[in-house]
Amino acid sequence: MALNEVVTLAFSSDYEEIQEVLSSNGLKPHSREHWEVLWDENPLREEGRPIGWLIKSNNQITGFLWS
Repeated sequence: MALNEVVTLAFSSDYEEIQEVLSSNGLKPHSREHWEVLWDENPLREEGRPIGWLIKSNNQITGFLWS
């Protein structure tokens, strides 16, 4: 079976899936409160701007790059 890997834009709404990837790779997930402060309440971040990039394989998130 061939892998179908793509890179897409990440948004704060991808929280749940990104936290699953962090956990599955032995990294500490962020609390919802920390996530909202970091991405949604940050006065230096432009509203609607992507927070990074998602790496997807077969339509599942396998990696995340912060911006």
